[in-house]
Amino acid sequence: MALISFGKREIDELNIENERLQNEIAELENICSNLKEQIEEKDTRFLNHKNYIKQIEGIIEKYEKLLSENRELNSILNNPERNSKATVENLKLISELKNKGYSYRQISKEVHDATGQAIAYSTVRYLYKKFIEIDEQ
Repeated sequence: MALISFGKREIDELNIENERLQNEIAELENICSNLKEQIEEKDTRFLNHKNYIKQIEGIIEKYEKLLSENRELNSILNNPERNSKATVENLKLISELKNKGYSYRQISKEVHDATGQAIAYSTVRYLYKKFIEIDEQ
């Protein structure tokens, strides 16, 4: 009988230990589940930030391209040695008049009246296509 009661006590202790371990496993599974959710949330945020960075890089690339084009156009427009119709004043006037719906021939006449400088309508069209239309797109 002593052996039976010793075995029963040992079995009860093992059952208690087993229950304790199962509770501990359940807690650890809960912690792991919470950590997994946090990791998924951080991964999502990371991907969002990565996409945002790509967008910013694209904007920076476009900005740098525009800066480069602007420098090139400024060097062309502000070269005093050139005898060109492509002056800042003419381009502003051409842009304003074209936005108002004037034809190239009408713009040619208006530029001549405003500046006293004769300019062919084909030159007006060329200047508009080369310097102004690009900027408006």
